[in-house]
Amino acid sequence: MKIRIEKILKGDPYIWGVFFFLSFISLIAVYTSIGKTAIEVVHSTPMKEWIKHLVFVAASWIIAIILSNYKNYRLFAGLSRPGLLVIWALLVVVFVVGGRWFRIAGFAFQPSEFAKLILILYLAAQLSINNKNLDDLGLFLRLGIVIVITIGLVGLQNFSTAALIGVPSLLVLFIGGINKKYWWRSVGVAAIMVCCLLVYSYFKYSETSNNNVVATNTEQETFTDIKQQTWGHRVYTWMHRDTNELNQVNQAHMAIATGGVKGVGIGGTVLARLFTQADSDFIFSIILEEGGLFVGLFIILLYSILYGRCVILGAKCKGRFGTLAIGGLGTLIYIQALVHMGYNVGLIPVTGQTLPLISHGGSAYIMFGCTIGIIQCIAHDIKKNEDPTKKKKGTVEQPTTNTESQPEVQ
Repeated sequence: MKIRIEKILKGDPYIWGVFFFLSFISLIAVYTSIGKTAIEVVHSTPMKEWIKHLVFVAASWIIAIILSNYKNYRLFAGLSRPGLLVIWALLVVVFVVGGRWFRIAGFAFQPSEFAKLILILYLAAQLSINNKNLDDLGLFLRLGIVIVITIGLVGLQNFSTAALIGVPSLLVLFIGGINKKYWWRSVGVAAIMVCCLLVYSYFKYSETSNNNVVATNTEQETFTDIKQQTWGHRVYTWMHRDTNELNQVNQAHMAIATGGVKGVGIGGTVLARLFTQADSDFIFSIILEEGGLFVGLFIILLYSILYGRCVILGAKCKGRFGTLAIGGLGTLIYIQALVHMGYNVGLIPVTGQTLPLISHGGSAYIMFGCTIGIIQCIAHDIKKNEDPTKKKKGTVEQPTTNTESQPEVQ
């Protein structure tokens, strides 16, 4: 039985364990919190929407298993360039049409979610191919332009997702050995630009709020004005929190306070029935309400184990593409989880980022299923190369051929 399972679930067993554990937590948490969203937003029934979520969870398992069984993980490097062009095109179409996603047969497809995954794979592939030109300014500018275009297209729809993409992308450049002088300068410029944008949006919203002007989406307003109002509102309400106001942030904090240490028990949530994002943007608050402090800490531990295994596997990987890809993808999952939990407990302004592999969602859940599958494909290659049972007795182990000096991915 163990041999059969290992033939199907190839890769790191700890990562598989965390993946399936988070998925089961997701099924429980979404089931108990999806009611108001299903009825008032989707105009459906809670059970019908939960079954849709179950389909996405099952699909993510299947996708992860299929991808983990690919014989050569370097295939993903070759697919990253055309994949990036497709995602750019879809992001442009979504922006022109208006909104953040396509609706196909009742399901929503959000290109910005897959932009996270594909950009990391593209950067890892390019740094692997050009490993002898890492000090070249031309390479840095070329990769920088790709990052800026991707972040810019995503930022037209969702600023927090764009900022989130930047963190693992910059990390991949750093561990990939790009010229540190160029890297630090780009980080400084990016940080200054983000701070200036947020400060401007904050004061713009503050001025509007103090003048009792209600910001609405009218024909006279530009797209930039609408986005600045959203960013400014989130920063302003975070810095000037009114605990007497009945909004989703305060209700999420009430859920955490209600749960305390022990929690109210699975299905005992009251706050999830009062606001419509309890199953997605604020699902960690509902988990804390039902499960209490220790369940919350346990979930943090699960994400930490997953990220720790990615770091260990990245250090063992003999190919640069594998090292950079698994490090970047692991960082993506971990950073997004920390961001979600951070704004749920009030440490940072609300960003609207879902909790990876737990929050209700379609595109995001499938994307993270793909991410786990690619990570496990790399992990399986590492395990196969270091497995002593696969070495023939009396033979000398041949080192992995280093093809990084050639125009192909190692």
